[in-house]
Amino acid sequence: MSPRLLIERLRRKNKEAFEPSFNIGDALYKQGKYTEAANQFESITEHKLKDKDLANVYHNLGNSLLNEKKFKEEVLMHIKTRFAKILMIKKQKYNLSYAMKMLQQQQQQQQNKDKTRTKIKTRIKIRIRTRIKREQDKKGPGEER
Repeated sequence: MSPRLLIERLRRKNKEAFEPSFNIGDALYKQGKYTEAANQFESITEHKLKDKDLANVYHNLGNSLLNEKKFKEEVLMHIKTRFAKILMIKKQKYNLSYAMKMLQQQQQQQQNKDKTRTKIKTRIKIRIRTRIKREQDKKGPGEER
């Protein structure tokens, strides 16, 4: 089977799948078919992608355009790549900040639980001592303790 037929079959079968579509674009690029690779990468940008994947698509689209000597478009793709990476970094910082805040809350809750357990144990010990003392006081001074 020719590479072109294989590519077409994969394209039809996996229109919505990111990885196969990306790999098709990559294969076209490696074959020197920069216009087709650019078209493939351009079609991928229409799908809902993670920021990291979108950055990679824009990067490869930019490289395809560069090889076609479409410098203006190539510069635009690299700007979009940077923008997608910046968004990804901001989301990562937010996620890290959120995770740290949740960890801090979890630790505080654990400390509160530990304090409550300690208070309960102390109260139980005091009650036991008090009961023992009462029992001893009931027996009186002459009785065996």
